[in-house]
Amino acid sequence: MTFTRDHGDMSDPRDRAGSPETTQPPARPEGVARFQGVRTQKRAIPIETLGGRVISGIRARDDGLATLARVQHGRLSRAQLIGLGYTDDEIQTLIRRRRLHRVHRGVYAVGHVADVALGAEAAALLACGGGAVLSHLTALRIHGLLPLDPSARIDVLVGQRHSNDRRPGILVHRTRWFPRNHVRLVSGLPVTVPERALLDSAPALTNRRLERALEEVLALRTTSLRKVRDMVSCAHGQPGQGLLRALIHARVRPTVTESEAEESFLELIRAAGLPAPQLQASLHGYRVDAYWPEARLAVEIDGFQWHTTKAAFERDRRKQRALQSHGIEVSRITWQQISEEQLELVAHVTRRIVLRTQAAG
Repeated sequence: MTFTRDHGDMSDPRDRAGSPETTQPPARPEGVARFQGVRTQKRAIPIETLGGRVISGIRARDDGLATLARVQHGRLSRAQLIGLGYTDDEIQTLIRRRRLHRVHRGVYAVGHVADVALGAEAAALLACGGGAVLSHLTALRIHGLLPLDPSARIDVLVGQRHSNDRRPGILVHRTRWFPRNHVRLVSGLPVTVPERALLDSAPALTNRRLERALEEVLALRTTSLRKVRDMVSCAHGQPGQGLLRALIHARVRPTVTESEAEESFLELIRAAGLPAPQLQASLHGYRVDAYWPEARLAVEIDGFQWHTTKAAFERDRRKQRALQSHGIEVSRITWQQISEEQLELVAHVTRRIVLRTQAAG
């Protein structure tokens, strides 16, 4: 995986070549100011964005600038501007005319300085240079495992050989352990995967906060317990290794997985002679564990402690309201009911299938 290379300040060559050829300015994304003096290039400009994506076929400088602003959350670097063909004098002119706004040294907001979702994070990556990724608490927030905090410093992970420049509002972490499969793109930005973010953040969180983050990541299914265990097992002395390992070992019913709960539920359904449901059915943008289409009945299996956080509770209720608005009844069951209240559970499901099938007929 490659990322944008050099984002620092460039030298000042003062290019005063002849007047540029102008063309009709390209369409611009919402919130991006129109730039004067569009220059048509003799050849297409390959543009490398954060996360290593290369966009080809760009022939006008302003078209390339607007493209970068769109995919990088309204932020770009001086190095990218020079790569598009802007001279240092032209960049300074755009700054004086408030078409560009300095965020960090060599990093600019395009058109305005209003808050843009993930704009500060994109600027931090550009400020730190090639190979940097969002990590630690910032990665947990991006993955939805911690509440957003606009006032918090942005955590960025870099290699050991990275420069030592300090930037306001950015907390740089250096590491020798940086496999490529520890990074994924989220909204076009390189971010450590959830299991690595949990490991890196463990020393900065209370035990309960770390436990809730683990609960949430498994409830959201953005990773699996196996992947978290694998991350811990190969961490080789990373500061969060012992903390996360102890938390995993202390979990309630550590040998029971959600898939095992679903299998036990299906065994009850088969033993009772009930019709087989559709598994992991997609309904109106949501996924449910089991669904009987004739009865328009969905069953959700609450995964032990994973539905106890406030965020998970609110998410489950949003799903239930949305499905009910389409005439689908959602019945929630727990592991305790599957393991200890089998007769009552089978009777309940049977009754709901019969009643709703009759009502639909």
